[in-house]
Amino acid sequence: MAPGRGQLQAAAASVYERARLRRGRTLAVLESVLEGLTAQRGRKAVLLVSEGFIQEPGLPEMREVAAASARANAAVYFLDARDAAPPGAHAADSGLAVESRDLTGFLDEQQHLDDGAESVAADTGGETLRNDLAAAWGRVAE
Repeated sequence: MAPGRGQLQAAAASVYERARLRRGRTLAVLESVLEGLTAQRGRKAVLLVSEGFIQEPGLPEMREVAAASARANAAVYFLDARDAAPPGAHAADSGLAVESRDLTGFLDEQQHLDDGAESVAADTGGETLRNDLAAAWGRVAE
C-alpha cells in the first residue's frame, strides 16, 4: 500500500459518512413535512432547497418519502441551491482548489451530486428547478 493511501481511504469514508447522515436527516425531515400536510385538502407543493444528495438505489427512506408524498397529495420541487454559486465555487467546501486541468471532471462530478434530490422530485410528481429563483417560484405556483 502506498504511503498515505490509508489516510486517503479514511478521509473518503469520513466524507461519505457525513454525506449519508445529511441525506438521512434531509429525507426524515422531508417525510415529516409531507406527513404534516396529509390533513390539508387539495394538491400541495413542497419546495426542497438543497445542494442535493447522492442517489443510492433501493433506499427505504426514498420509498417512504414517495409514499408520504402520495398520502399528502403533494409534489416535491427540488431547487438546486448550488446554482446560486459560480461554477467551481464548491471546491472551497473541501478546502482544496480545483486545478484548471481538473475543472471539467470536477464539474461533471458536481452534476451527479444531486441525483437523489432529483429522484425525489421526479418520484413525487415535482420537478428540479435551477438558476432563476423567481422563475422557479412561478413554476411551483403553476
